[in-house]
Amino acid sequence: MKQNQLFQQTRWRIASWYAGVMGILLSLSGFGVYEAIFHAHKITVDREIAAVAGTLHDSLETVLKTSEQFEPDVWRILPDLCVI
Repeated sequence: MKQNQLFQQTRWRIASWYAGVMGILLSLSGFGVYEAIFHAHKITVDREIAAVAGTLHDSLETVLKTSEQFEPDVWRILPDLCVI
């Protein structure tokens, strides 16, 4: 009976270590994948914002004559533009 109890304790100890190590490895792997996806998404969003800003700049640059005078196209592109 004593050997069976020692076997059960050892079995639970090994299973606990295995579960703990696997939990840590899976957590680290999941965090790494999350960071990689987050980084790729952030770079994509930054590029899209830069492209939209460049397009907006290029389209506004041609319709602005002076800083005080705006053509109607400016109000169409930016209807809530504050001129003060």
